[in-house]
Amino acid sequence: MRWENLTGKTFVEAVEAAQGVCIIPIGVLEYHGPHLPLGTDMQHSHAVACAAAEQEPAVVYPAYHFGLNMEAKHFPGNIVLKERLLFELLENICDEISRNGLKKIILLSGHGGNRYYLPLFVQLMIDKEKDYIVYYFSHFTASHEVEKQIMDTKVDGHAGERETSMGMYVHPELVRMDLLEESDL
Repeated sequence: MRWENLTGKTFVEAVEAAQGVCIIPIGVLEYHGPHLPLGTDMQHSHAVACAAAEQEPAVVYPAYHFGLNMEAKHFPGNIVLKERLLFELLENICDEISRNGLKKIILLSGHGGNRYYLPLFVQLMIDKEKDYIVYYFSHFTASHEVEKQIMDTKVDGHAGERETSMGMYVHPELVRMDLLEESDL
């Protein structure tokens, strides 16, 4: 149940059907090589959240592209927010989600750079005495053993085979393999 596709009436029904569970798919807007869209992490986490909500009822918040990516601000197209603003914005969003009846909020990160920011956010929320609880699910990947069996490349990294393959699955029309050069491989 995608939040942005619900109506006022169906939203109330969705909250009930989801038993108060909401997933916030979190990524960033950042450079992913010459061939992947800037929204790669956000698109991947949103696709995973929607697939999970088909298996177990949950309301999926619209793709949230405000994660921590300070190290990449020198690349074209990146959007980098100040750390304090990141925490305040996410807390405000969680407060609003709760006000709308969703009291179990899952932060689903599709961006490796969120691996410290989001667990810290969850930890800091404990002392705030909110009427909701926030959970964190980290970056999703296959096990190393599975990856060894299915990957063609020996070394994989940012915008590498894993992210490119997922992009080709989630949004093949956005992956621009024609923009890769031999030196990029």
